[in-house]
Amino acid sequence: MFTLSPLPYATDALEPHISARTLEFHHGKHHKSYVDKLNAALDDLERDSLRSDDLLELVQSSDGHLYNMAAQVWNHTFYWHCLTPGGGGEPPLPLRLALE
Repeated sequence: MFTLSPLPYATDALEPHISARTLEFHHGKHHKSYVDKLNAALDDLERDSLRSDDLLELVQSSDGHLYNMAAQVWNHTFYWHCLTPGGGGEPPLPLRLALE
């Protein structure tokens, strides 16, 4: 059974770019919904060979609805860890120039 992993920072840590309310909704409801649907899909699964406690292994070994739910959980977890509270500083010069 998978659980919703906690955010690696406080829900207000990304303000003013992402509000605490938005983060609470996206993480606490949207991401949690994928976790719940993944667990329900695993409960309905009769093929024990696809059951795994390793999310990445499950993404790599499944397909269809189960794959989609596992991949969404993995993608959202990855996304939260890509965000940096307090700003990440200036981007590297080539990227900054391209953006400007």
